[in-house]
Amino acid sequence: YSLSGGLDYVALWFDVAQPSVASKAVRQAVAFSLDRAAIVSQTVGLLFPASAPLQSFVTPASGTFYTEPFAKYHLDLSAAAQLMQADGWAKGADGVWAKGTEKATIEVKVSSASTRDQQSAALVKSQLQAAGFIVAVSPEDPATLVAKDVAGGMFAAAVYPLDSRRQLNGGVPLGAGIDDNDPGLCRLFCSADIAGAAGAAGAAGAAGAAGVAGAAG
Repeated sequence: YSLSGGLDYVALWFDVAQPSVASKAVRQAVAFSLDRAAIVSQTVGLLFPASAPLQSFVTPASGTFYTEPFAKYHLDLSAAAQLMQADGWAKGADGVWAKGTEKATIEVKVSSASTRDQQSAALVKSQLQAAGFIVAVSPEDPATLVAKDVAGGMFAAAVYPLDSRRQLNGGVPLGAGIDDNDPGLCRLFCSADIAGAAGAAGAAGAAGAAGVAGAAG
């Protein structure tokens, strides 16, 4: 989600090199399993009523650069089920998606310093579990989350803001935030910095769920 008039935003991000979210179909199924409007209204929307799900990697404050490629993703459990089944998954008697002996399990990391982000992650968990995923939310201190796990690709999914220094309430040195010293956001989106061939499609495809995730709201 993004706050009205601002450039910063919070999202559910994926590292597409991690096995649990490597499949584009799984990420898209996640996107169709989330009610982002509900997440926004139950978190940041309580303080900022004009907040809304983000449909892009930039906010409406970017003017003509703002488009809405993620608008196609909304709560649609039938679409999620079709994607999972086409990817070889089937729901077991426990209601959880499985492929052979593998369960559809996703760990979501979040800052222990941000109550709002933890609330968003908890809502993501409850919605995805209702859709057949096993989800674990792991709070971490800001420095570990941003400077170590996110920067080092040691996460499958994480809820955090684009400008981590503003949202994570300290503990992260200058230069450790996602957009510090990287105005072009190349560390996030340049193909040379996306691990593996699958990753290139990942940033776009993960966008499906990642930006969707603008979800975190």
